[in-house]
Parts: sequence; C-alpha cells; structure tokens
Amino acid sequence: MAVVLSILSICLISFLYLRVQTTERRLTELEKRLNTSEQMREEMEQSLLVFADEMKSGNERILSKVSAGRASKKVSTPLKTEVHIEEDESTGDYQPPIPKEEQAETSYQPSTQATIISLQKQGFSSTEIAKRLHMGKGEVDLIIKFQQNAN
Repeated sequence: MAVVLSILSICLISFLYLRVQTTERRLTELEKRLNTSEQMREEMEQSLLVFADEMKSGNERILSKVSAGRASKKVSTPLKTEVHIEEDESTGDYQPPIPKEEQAETSYQPSTQATIISLQKQGFSSTEIAKRLHMGKGEVDLIIKFQQNAN
C-alpha cells in the first residue's frame, strides 16, 4: 500500500512539475510580448513627438509667411476689380447667358440609386443588378432596403 502511495505521489509531483514548467514558459512569452509592446509604444510616442514638432515648425513658417504677407499688403495698393454685366442694349433687360453647344449636348444620367431601383422594378435580382453596375451585392441590397423603408 505504501508503494502505491509513493508511486502515486511521484506521478502527482511530476505532473505538477510539468505544469509549473509550462506556466513559466507562458509567463516568459508574455513578458517578451509586454517588452515588445512597450518598445512599440515608446517608438510610437517618439514618432508622434517628431510629427508634432514638424507640424509646429510648419505652422510657425506659415504664420510668419502670412504675417509677412499681411505686412506687405498694407504697403501695396488695393486691387481693383471690375464687374461687367452684359445687357441687351435695345431693351435694357438682362439676358441670361446661352449655354455653349458642348453643355447642351450633355445628357441626363440617373443616379446609381435610381438605376438600382429601376432595374429592380424591371425584375432583375440584386445579384444581376450588382453585376451590371459593377457593384457589390451587399451594397445593392442595402440601397434596395433603404428604398423599401422610405416607401
């Protein structure tokens, strides 16, 4: 009986030893990760400080240029702008500008949402609509749901 208890206690001790070894390995891995994350945090802080210093110096340069520009504007003469409004000389009434030919040739193109709703009303599935319009199926479904909720 004593031999069985001795063997059992030796097995239990070796099992606990293995558990302690595993726990120690995990602990060292966690410490390494913590050190790595601390180093990364410090590097990011340094990068942010450098960035903030660069932004500050850039802002100071801009402010000095703006203040120098304001000082030079005070000395220079103000710019004069002329506005010319075309009027019909015969009646004296305003005539709106006539659009150029290239502007008149532009055609109306419905929005993507209107196209999706139109295709859906024609009986196309959301997958077919997505393929036709080169869009994602989820995006098409979302637009259709919004339209259904709006109605």
